Amino acid sequence: MNLRSLTWIAYLGLVLNGIMANIMGPVMPIIIQEYGLTLAAAGVVFTSQGLGRLVSVFLTGSWSDRVGRKPVVLLGAVLTCAGAALYGISGFWPGQIAGAAVFGSGLGMLDGIANALISDLYTERRGLALNRLHVFFGIGSLIGPLTAAFFLDVLDSWRALFLCVAVAAAGCFAFASRQAYPQAAGGEKLGREQLRAGRSRILASKEVWMLSGIMFTYNGVGHTIMGWVNTYLSGELAATVFTASLILTLYNVGITTGRMFWGNVSERIGYPATLLICSLGGFIFVTLGTLVQ
Repeated sequence: MNLRSLTWIAYLGLVLNGIMANIMGPVMPIIIQEYGLTLAAAGVVFTSQGLGRLVSVFLTGSWSDRVGRKPVVLLGAVLTCAGAALYGISGFWPGQIAGAAVFGSGLGMLDGIANALISDLYTERRGLALNRLHVFFGIGSLIGPLTAAFFLDVLDSWRALFLCVAVAAAGCFAFASRQAYPQAAGGEKLGREQLRAGRSRILASKEVWMLSGIMFTYNGVGHTIMGWVNTYLSGELAATVFTASLILTLYNVGITTGRMFWGNVSERIGYPATLLICSLGGFIFVTLGTLVQ
């Protein structure tokens, strides 16, 4: 088992998540114009992606405990590759909606299994290791808008952008398929009764529901910004593709910097204090950003 290679597989899964989350927004104004879509019709693609992700994230944890980490990593890469390719080559809007559902499910698997894999590999200082993992989502989020601007402004092809992501996912599959993976933390593969008991404990935990509420709000706000900010800036403020993508990149600089900073601080002040401070800060700045004209 190669610790470094497995760590990088987890990192690559988060990079792909960050890239894909941040190229959907820049291409949306062009797709709306190309297909003659209303904003409501265009928004269906985000719902489709979210539903695919929701189902896969819900199933990934228990499935990977039964069959091991490797099949989940490989299937996640395959679905991401297939969905991105379908999104890029389809000539009608329902094809893009289907592609979004497929790559959404693949990205959800890669996200979920990356967290599980890092937890298996770094049982000590797990919080720091997981926070470092999510810095790579930020790195992907920085790469995504700038790459989108290049493909849209220089190559004039949003389809080639998604095909490029499909190739990257195929590369992730090739790299991941060559590795040996650890068993789930806790030893042998778990039986159905153990999994059922574990799910019951999770559902009964107040802390889990509180953290779920935080993640629900965080992802809702974050993905709304990433998905629609380019459409707003180009439609309301006549911003160029590069300018709108640059603003999205700066937003992701803040996310990445925050993850790097708070990862170290949380080890000193504790996770509850970190959650309180960051939740309050998020509330203040989102409110200011909404009210300032």
